[in-house]
Amino acid sequence: MVKISTQTVRIHKTNKEILTAIMILLCALIVIICSGALHFLNIKVTSISAREDFHYFVKVQEKTFDLVPGDVLRIERTPAKKAITGEQIEILKIYTTQGFIYARPENSYYEGARKLANSADFNGLPTFIKNKGFADEVTLDQIRGVSYAIGTPEKYQAILFAVLGLQNLTMFTAGAGILLLIFPLRLEKDEEAAPVATRVEQPA
Repeated sequence: MVKISTQTVRIHKTNKEILTAIMILLCALIVIICSGALHFLNIKVTSISAREDFHYFVKVQEKTFDLVPGDVLRIERTPAKKAITGEQIEILKIYTTQGFIYARPENSYYEGARKLANSADFNGLPTFIKNKGFADEVTLDQIRGVSYAIGTPEKYQAILFAVLGLQNLTMFTAGAGILLLIFPLRLEKDEEAAPVATRVEQPA
């Protein structure tokens, strides 16, 4: 007599699902820790004031940075709407040689940031890159090199990039784990479809 059993296959699949779920939970915990670290390392602009000679003074905590339109490497303009009124707004992210400036309309320094952006990008392009199309065009590597908030101490910049890299890697790993749970591999389906045969000897 031959007895067909799928218990071994089911246990194997269950163990794999449990391990994947644990991995996803660990990834979520790491992402939360990284978010807390990024919040701790975040530097906020206090004010941006403009002079008539196209000099912009960006105050960050106790430091002041003197920027000119030539210091602007890239500008990202993101259209959005206010949650309650539905009013059209524009979120600015300005990459400069000293780091980036992130400005929303509710920020007190938004008008100064908008003037700085408009002084470098006269056409108001959704994405502006300095000297685009010329031999000295700004590269993405240069942009990535200043992907930290203006005013971030130099000793914290390496830590900031490391935390960002860890967060991105963790989110990718968690996403892959979720895909494995939702869309299991074809091999697992084949294993489940093929029952394991166990021979049981009849007593004489």
